[in-house]
Amino acid sequence: MLKLSSAAGTIISLSLVLAGCGSDQWNRDGRDAALSVLTPRAPAPAEVVRSSKVFFSGRSSAASGGRVTVTAIDGQNRTHTCATTIRSDQTWSCTQQLADGGYTWTAQIATPDFSSAGIDFVVRTRGLAAPTIDPTPSPTRDSSPILTGTSSVVSEDEDNDEDDIVSLFVSENGKVICTIRSVTYDQWACPLSTKLADGAHLLTAVIKKDGSTSAMSNPDRFVVKTSIGAPTMDQVPTPSNVTQPVLSGRGEPGAVLSVTDAGTLLCAATVSAGGSWTCTPATLKDGTHMASATQQDAAGNVSRAVTVTFVIDTRPVGAPTLDALKSPTAEPRVTFSGTGEAGDQVSVVDTFLHTHCSGRVDNTARWSCSPADPLDDGDYVLAAFQVNPVGNKSGPSAPQLLSVRTLNAPLFTAPRSPTREPTPLLTGTLDGAAARSALSVAVLDGERQVCSGAVDPTGGWSCHPQDAASLPDGTYLLVARLTDGKGHFSGVSMARVLVVDRTPPKAPVLDQPASPTRKHLPVLSGTAEAASAVTVTDADSAATLCETSANGQGAFNCKPNRGLTAGSHQFSATVTDADSAATLCETSANGQGAFNCKPNRGLTAGSHQFSATATDAAGNVSLPAAPVGVTISDVVPPPPTIDSPADGSEVENSRPVLTGRTAAGTTVQVTLDGAIYEAQVAPDGTWTLLPSAELSFGPHQVSAAAIDADQNVSDPAQSAFKTVESGVARGGCSSGGATWPLVAFAMFLASLPRRRVRGLALLAAVALPVAARAQTTSMDVSLFRPAAGGDGFAAVEGARPPLPGEQRFEVRTWTDYAVHPLTFRSQLGSDDVLVRSRTGGWLALQAHLLGPLSVSAQLPVTYSQQGDLSNLPPSSRGPSSLLGGFGDLRLTPRLALLRQEWAGIDLATQVSLEFPTARARTLTDDGRVRAEGLLAIGRRLVESGRGDLDLLGNAFLRLRPPHELLDVKTGNEAGLRAGIGYLPPRSRAWLPRRVYAEMEARTFLRAGFAAGTSPAEWRVGATVCPVRGVAVDLAGGGALTDGVGAPRARFLFGVGWSPSACNENVASLRPFVRPAPLPVQVFSEALSCPPVPSDPKVVQAAYVPEPPADRDGDGVPDSDDSCPDQPGPVANYGCPIGARQMVTVSATRVEILEQVRFDTNKASIKPQSHKLLDQVAGVLISHPDLLLVQVEGHTDDRGSALRNIVLAQSRAEAVAAYLEAKGVPAERLRAVGFGQGRPIATNASTAGRATNRRVAFTVLQTRSRVIEAGRPPDS
Repeated sequence: MLKLSSAAGTIISLSLVLAGCGSDQWNRDGRDAALSVLTPRAPAPAEVVRSSKVFFSGRSSAASGGRVTVTAIDGQNRTHTCATTIRSDQTWSCTQQLADGGYTWTAQIATPDFSSAGIDFVVRTRGLAAPTIDPTPSPTRDSSPILTGTSSVVSEDEDNDEDDIVSLFVSENGKVICTIRSVTYDQWACPLSTKLADGAHLLTAVIKKDGSTSAMSNPDRFVVKTSIGAPTMDQVPTPSNVTQPVLSGRGEPGAVLSVTDAGTLLCAATVSAGGSWTCTPATLKDGTHMASATQQDAAGNVSRAVTVTFVIDTRPVGAPTLDALKSPTAEPRVTFSGTGEAGDQVSVVDTFLHTHCSGRVDNTARWSCSPADPLDDGDYVLAAFQVNPVGNKSGPSAPQLLSVRTLNAPLFTAPRSPTREPTPLLTGTLDGAAARSALSVAVLDGERQVCSGAVDPTGGWSCHPQDAASLPDGTYLLVARLTDGKGHFSGVSMARVLVVDRTPPKAPVLDQPASPTRKHLPVLSGTAEAASAVTVTDADSAATLCETSANGQGAFNCKPNRGLTAGSHQFSATVTDADSAATLCETSANGQGAFNCKPNRGLTAGSHQFSATATDAAGNVSLPAAPVGVTISDVVPPPPTIDSPADGSEVENSRPVLTGRTAAGTTVQVTLDGAIYEAQVAPDGTWTLLPSAELSFGPHQVSAAAIDADQNVSDPAQSAFKTVESGVARGGCSSGGATWPLVAFAMFLASLPRRRVRGLALLAAVALPVAARAQTTSMDVSLFRPAAGGDGFAAVEGARPPLPGEQRFEVRTWTDYAVHPLTFRSQLGSDDVLVRSRTGGWLALQAHLLGPLSVSAQLPVTYSQQGDLSNLPPSSRGPSSLLGGFGDLRLTPRLALLRQEWAGIDLATQVSLEFPTARARTLTDDGRVRAEGLLAIGRRLVESGRGDLDLLGNAFLRLRPPHELLDVKTGNEAGLRAGIGYLPPRSRAWLPRRVYAEMEARTFLRAGFAAGTSPAEWRVGATVCPVRGVAVDLAGGGALTDGVGAPRARFLFGVGWSPSACNENVASLRPFVRPAPLPVQVFSEALSCPPVPSDPKVVQAAYVPEPPADRDGDGVPDSDDSCPDQPGPVANYGCPIGARQMVTVSATRVEILEQVRFDTNKASIKPQSHKLLDQVAGVLISHPDLLLVQVEGHTDDRGSALRNIVLAQSRAEAVAAYLEAKGVPAERLRAVGFGQGRPIATNASTAGRATNRRVAFTVLQTRSRVIEAGRPPDS
């Protein structure tokens, strides 16, 4: 006789094997909820139907009119169906025309969706009736199971008459595998003599009697599985101070995995459908641990063990030592040192727990570190502590005292003295100390403060007296003193003398020069106020001939700065301010007041009158002197030459050096745009002149005349040149950009270890030959480089290593359109666009070679460039049109180090080499081999049903040969990239698969963050995947700084085969791991198709079973009696009248008629549900045959899936803990949280969501019966 529960389990197992875990006909919750909805009645189990017209019938509590479909499967696995509807009396029936043979039939109801257990029966209209064959448990590790069934025809002759013997034959694929020579009972058993191979099997049986053979029985379908492979276990970080490390690995989906240490169970888990497992042990002790993992499948096969060894170290760390410091000290940059344990990180802190610096203890047990910023003045109490490599922290060292005093006396620049300025500017600088805020300097005259001023960022200071009354005429001895505004003062500076004098000197007296004379530059002399400045002018033309100063006795002499014409000349002396413009002749009177002066240009032949004025040291000017005259003869020496700048040339320097040649023994007087200068003449006759001020842009006229020893002037030589604007190269951002990229680069470079910097320098030496620093147009100003793979964004590289089964190749193309990537900014501030637009592209291929190693190849192409470099200054001038063509080939091997699923972050490193394959004048190459080292990091910040949020970051160092473009010095560069992307839930193909924003900044290291050398850009974009694996990217952005190559606007279009860009490789990056000791259900397992628990294992006995047990004699079998030891009516489920029974029991389920109530969003059980759970505990204790019951937690769809998994698991564990407290053994309970994955009602309504928030109980294992003597109990 076949039990319905066993038949149901066989059908379910077979449907899973043949149709997969996602079969629409399997919904365990729906089946359990409908056990009383559909009850088949006829044909009954093992019934022999005597008509080919088979009548199927049954009852149903579903609404009348519901559709019922009956399916009968014959021995050849063919299906026969009929359909009917439920009548008003809750019965249903239908009829099928079936041939002779065995069948297994089930009934299905559409609402609710449910299929009854299979029932075996036989159709016999003639000949021998076919036998039935019971379903074999599946899967099974017994490769030679005992086959059982029923037969309505048995042998009747005890004398073994061959005509009366009934034989039975079991076949598979037409081959007999089991034979019973004589069937003597209506129930038969047939042991297999040979073992079945692993895999699916379909068996049928026939009987033979007196040469007749019956039709084929119903089918017996099952799976044989006799072994299971060993799992894998990931290496645990060692040594580590984590006492509860997460153990993980891979195994056979659905298998139960156990981890032990020296025979002690650490933790257990069920392998997910994806093949991964994780579990967390209880707190482990310090020392070496050998964790061994084995797995067991549903058939009971146990694998061999795999072992991982790791060390846990939580020992405390001893305190380091901190060396005594020199105190007090005037040096704010202090180096701390001491001893500690090798490899530990030592930090120095003060009493306010402010960390000043940290350093690593070397192999000699010594450490040292210096604060990044100077220490402020004050007193410090310092201590050190150390942290070992596993993160254990020591106590503080013995404290050390430090007193810092940095307020040194300032430097006081000697003021101009004497002066006629009543409020002179007093200035100075700080002595060897960086400027800080709140510092100021006061100037004192004795105890009286004359003025005070703040210290500027460069360390300079200045101040003016408040008014003229502060410093009347007189002599003063001034000092300066520094203060920090906090009551601290430095010592005084060196004293400075200041003389204030506003009284003008007396008029000078000119000596009569020799006349007539042939000297066109006669020396003029006389007397004036001692040490005063004397200026001599032509009294006839009022032109200044020379300037000089009277000596201490008031004497002076002066030679005209140009030759005088032949004739009589009158001279006078004029005193001028020492700060006045250049004149013909200047000199100073000596200590006796005498002076002499030679004019700075030759005088024309003829008579000249001279006068003079005197200017004292304070700038006071005297009255003019009485004029004197002189006559100059005219003799012409040969004219000089003007060699540079060449006549008609263009000059970038606004102060060009003028050079030429002149005859021996002559001097050269140069006139530049009307201003007269005296050139310096070398012994070989070469003369040079540097203009005193910058020249304006445009044409300039130059003339030069030679003057011999007699002051005779030659004819002038004429020349003309043009000064042109110079300027700077910049990117497309006219605002100058932001300063944050510079700060980020500085922090990145400062954080590089010295060893890593030396390694990068060595790579540069190998990859790059020595390059000339000449300016050239073969320079790369194209900054955009697409990410090597689709796991990155537009330019930000990803960091995800591939896993088995993910795509290994990606091919992508990018089109890059940049607006104004290069401009020229002139000295006057005007901007000229050098490259108006650039259209280029990239051809990219990435291949994942082996494990975490991949390689990519990228080839840039310049389609067109619109620009003109012909209007640049001569030294940087280029072609009027730019070319297109291929760029430098870029090869990039990448090594992925970490993946977020098991490490918390994605981490990869890559090195790129660029080979000079570009066409000249494309502005996309440097003409040499280039290299780049990059570190990429990524993390999924948020993962929910509303979408995911990813963060990527890159830091790179790029080795390039040095070039110069105008003022920009390019070369080796360091940079950062950062991007954030939002991955919305998958819906339609034309909606973006991801949207992202990214920023990129870099700087040329040899430029020192100069203007134009730190380009930075921002971009936003989106990826659309219209066809599986095909990614289309659209992005745009612009410049953040004015660095060279950063365009005003950039537009990107990418298309290619990139499954990773379409987010097809990963469904979840953060599997849920619960650190509780109860069985764990990981997040990925809860979202995938759940493992199907085996139905109670029931083996048919070889005899007619006894009636079901009823201990309390109330007429309700113990298997269906909620109170088997107390008599009660069926209406109260076998429990006594007086208390409503809210718990029912069956062979496969413990059902509660009310919901378990919890506090909102918590796992704490409300007191009102204690009575319900007490009844559940009573049912389980009174039914010891229910060996294993699964406590299931379910939620609605409000909130994230991960949060619902955690809440459901916590609630299931809370119920299991309550039942354990009431006496139910822990080994009989398994707590599993399914979250929102198994709704039994709609989540669109409040009532439906309340129904889905539930706790259910499912029986996973019952006690089995032994079917024959001598059979092992576990058969």
